[in-house]
Amino acid sequence: MIHIILDQSFTDKKFNDFAFKQKWELLGVFEADPDKGQAAQIVCSDPATKCRCYYVEDYLIDLRYLILEGKKEKELAENIFKAKGIKLIIPEKIFSMVNKAKTRKDLVLGLRMLAVISPEQYEENFFNLFMIGLEHKDPFVRHASLKIVTYPSWKEFNMVVKEMSKNDPDPVVKETAQGFLKAYEQIHRKKKKKAAGKSKK
Repeated sequence: MIHIILDQSFTDKKFNDFAFKQKWELLGVFEADPDKGQAAQIVCSDPATKCRCYYVEDYLIDLRYLILEGKKEKELAENIFKAKGIKLIIPEKIFSMVNKAKTRKDLVLGLRMLAVISPEQYEENFFNLFMIGLEHKDPFVRHASLKIVTYPSWKEFNMVVKEMSKNDPDPVVKETAQGFLKAYEQIHRKKKKKAAGKSKK
């Protein structure tokens, strides 16, 4: 599964136009349903690679992005990055947004984008970028970062969040860290059960 961040001016209408020009098959359109945890989506299939492409408007992290799924997803990703008529934000630009952010707003936006494209398994370079937010002097950024890192939800965050839950100088950040620590534990418990179930098969 590959995630690609769209320029946030790229709307569902523009995506439909792009998909039509690519001769993708439309599989479905889904409205956002927060009660069911459902983001707004347009689902297409690329006949050339036999991969699916999901256009997603994610209300939780407030971003538009693509999800590519299939055996030839890397090939489809390469084709999309080369294509005309679509506005994307390359990973290198997101890394730069986090590293060189001039305002807390820019930093939080960069971290939100980073969370979407982060790999399923822990990677040190991504982890170090998230730590910029978690260790930031501004409590607003630390608070936002706690919510953001629930997207990758790597167990490596547990020790950091545990420390924040005990010693963060801001009471709101400390309380949020305590809440998300419980959420991390539930997520990893489910992951362990899922992994155990697979190993038995």
